[in-house]
Amino acid sequence: MVVRERAFFRCNVQELPRGTEKCDVWIDKMQEAFGNTVQVLRNLPDFHLSALKPINGQYTIGFGKAFSIHKDGSLSHIVIDKKK
Repeated sequence: MVVRERAFFRCNVQELPRGTEKCDVWIDKMQEAFGNTVQVLRNLPDFHLSALKPINGQYTIGFGKAFSIHKDGSLSHIVIDKKK
């Protein structure tokens, strides 16, 4: 059986309104990294940029190898109490 490595995060979300300095700076950075596709997105009227601020998460790398991701970036092993 194949187990896939995966991570997920719970985040607070804040939309970065078009025309604000913060939005323009991030779209410029994305365009530098990903090229002309971002230029196309930038011009679409229904494109919205959102900032994600992680609260916590979980990282799983196999059976019995799941970890909680804490706000400070530290990990703790998730142990399931089988006595319940």
